[in-house]
Amino acid sequence: MTEDDRVGALQRLDVLDAPTEGRFDRVIRLAQQLFDVPVVAVNMVDAQAQHTIAALGMDCGSVPLADSFCAHTIRQAETLVVPDVMLDARFRHTALVAGDPHVRFYAGHPLRAPGGQAVGSLCLAGPQARQFDATQQRLLADLASWVEEELVRSDDRLEAEQGPASAGAASSARAGGL
Repeated sequence: MTEDDRVGALQRLDVLDAPTEGRFDRVIRLAQQLFDVPVVAVNMVDAQAQHTIAALGMDCGSVPLADSFCAHTIRQAETLVVPDVMLDARFRHTALVAGDPHVRFYAGHPLRAPGGQAVGSLCLAGPQARQFDATQQRLLADLASWVEEELVRSDDRLEAEQGPASAGAASSARAGGL
């Protein structure tokens, strides 16, 4: 799967410029309570930046890929856990560590489009280093699956708006892994 395939899958979800109507709010509130973290976000990663489409503890907006934790998360098959970002050369000098929200702990699970392309992440962050055990990683993965279901609902809504001919083409593309 190429980077163009991945970015194309994100564009087909049509979530970057469309309002999310609060579809992710319950998931991020639950994650904030379950994991006792101040920051929870649903982020999408395109070719230029990370885009926050739902968040608690930080503003929704965009972050350059150079400062993005989630750009690393989407390259993983499973949850990326960074117990102390100050000990990780990839992250210790990024804007999210040096400035608000002063990240010191990060955990993110990749979010996949219907064709399997990693398009973003459900992530947690906090101002103190901490551990994140296997049980917590499984819970985060479960919550990420819930977000993926909401992304599919977005994809299904788009197909319905485009009509049956476009929907059939999109379904065929999804089945082929495009």
